[in-house]
Amino acid sequence: MGEGPHFAQVEKKVKHSKYKDCGFQGAQPLGEVRGRAPAEQLHIWRIPIHLFCICILLGLGSFTSSAFAQNIPEQSSQRSTQPCVRITDIEFEGLKRTKKEYVTHELVHHIGQCAEDIDLGEIETELQTIGLFDEIHVEMRQTGMRQAVLDVSFKEKWYYIPIPMISYVDEFMGGLFFMDMNAFGENKKFIIGGFGSKSKARGMIMYSTPSLVGRPGLSFFGSIAKDNVTVHDIDKREVLEYQSINYMLGTKINYKFTLHSSVSLGAGYQYGDNTPNSKYQKNVDSERELSLSALSLNAGYQYVVSDWNGWFMSGIRVSANGELALIDSDILSPSIEIKASYQRPIFVDRLRILAHAAGYYAYQTRMPMYKKARTVGADFLPNKFISPILLGGGAGLEVGIYRFKWASFSIGAQYQVALAQDWDESMAFHHGWSSGVSVNLSKIAFPAFSLGVAQDVTNGQFKFALGMGMSM
Repeated sequence: MGEGPHFAQVEKKVKHSKYKDCGFQGAQPLGEVRGRAPAEQLHIWRIPIHLFCICILLGLGSFTSSAFAQNIPEQSSQRSTQPCVRITDIEFEGLKRTKKEYVTHELVHHIGQCAEDIDLGEIETELQTIGLFDEIHVEMRQTGMRQAVLDVSFKEKWYYIPIPMISYVDEFMGGLFFMDMNAFGENKKFIIGGFGSKSKARGMIMYSTPSLVGRPGLSFFGSIAKDNVTVHDIDKREVLEYQSINYMLGTKINYKFTLHSSVSLGAGYQYGDNTPNSKYQKNVDSERELSLSALSLNAGYQYVVSDWNGWFMSGIRVSANGELALIDSDILSPSIEIKASYQRPIFVDRLRILAHAAGYYAYQTRMPMYKKARTVGADFLPNKFISPILLGGGAGLEVGIYRFKWASFSIGAQYQVALAQDWDESMAFHHGWSSGVSVNLSKIAFPAFSLGVAQDVTNGQFKFALGMGMSM
C-alpha cells in the first residue's frame, strides 16, 4: 500500500466507519432490535405460527431501522454545501490470478463519493459477495486536501479445486467434480464431474460468466442421467418406480441493472425416456405421462441485499421465475416459482434469525418435471416426494459455534410448514422441524460438511441427511 495518513480502518466486524483525523463522522452503526414478544400461554399447534410471526416482526423492524440509518449520510451530504474529501482511486493488494479490472468494476461506483458517506463495512460485504476473496481488510487513506484512496487487501480463495462428494438422503451417493471458480481471472466458472449410487449415475458440465452492473453474464449447462427413480407420496409411501434416461441442455443470459436487481432470460431442452415398473403400471395413465421431449423458455427477476458481519452473509433475497414449456410439440405447460428469504443477525453477530417463504405451480406438466419439496424449503418432507403444486415457509435461528482462520461451525433449527398436491391430487398440509450443523471452509464457497435431521410432525416421520464436499 502507498504511504500516507490513515484516517479510517475497519476489521471484519465493523459495520460503519469513523474519521477521527479529519474531524467528521461517517455512517452510524445499524440499528439493533432489542424488543421481545411478551410471554403468553400458547396451545402447542400455535407455536410455529407465533415463532414465524415473531421472527418476521423482528426482521422487519430491524430492516426498517437499518435502512433509515443507511439513508442518513446520503441525505446529509445532499443538504451540505461544503466541499468534501472524495474517493479518487482504489488500490488492491493480494491480487494473483484475479484481474484488477474485474474487481475495480465491482467497486467503481465508490469513486467520486464523499469519504464521509463511505461505509467500509459495505465495501467488505461487496467483496465477500463476489466469492473470490478471504481475510478482507479495507482502509481509507487521504492523499490530498480533498482526495482519498481506498486501500483494499485480501487473500484469494482456491480457484481450481477437485471436490469429492459424499451424501446420504435415503441412499449413499459419491462423486467427483473438477472446478475452476475463477477462470481467466474474471470470476468465470467451469465445472465438470459426476456422481452415482446403486440406483443412479449422473454427469454434468457448466460454464458461466458473471453478470456485472451494465454488463450481461452468460451460462451454459448440460447433463445426462440414468436413474432408477422411486416416487413417494407425502407420507413416504412408495407409489411409483420407473427407469429413466434423461438429457438436459440449457443457456441463460443474466443482466444486472443495479447493485441489487437483476433479470434473466433463458432457453432449454429436456428429453426423458422413462419406463414404469410393471407393478406400478396401474399408477400412470400411459407411458406418455412419463416420457417427454420439452422445449422451454424462461424469464426471471431477482432482488438481493447482502450484509456480511464476519460470521454470516445475511440479507434479503426475493426472486420470481416463470417458464413456458412446449411438451411433445402439442402441450403448452406454464409454470411459476416465487421465493423470498430473510436473514439478519440479532443481539450478537453470531446469532441470526432465518425466515423464508416460497411457492411453485405448474399447469398440465409431466411427472418428470415435478419439483421436490426442497424447492420451497420444506426440508422435513420426503426426499422422493414430488408435486406440481408446492407452498412452503419457515422461520428459525442459526448460531455460530466456533470460528478458525480456515473454517467456521454453525448450528441452526427451523420450524416449517408446507401445502402440497399429493399423489391422489388432494391438497395436504404438513408441518415439521429441521435442524443441522454445518462446517464452512473459508477457502471455498460451499459447506465442507453438513449433518441434519428433520421430522414431519404431522405423521411422525423422521429424515436424516449427511453431506461432505459439494452438495446436490
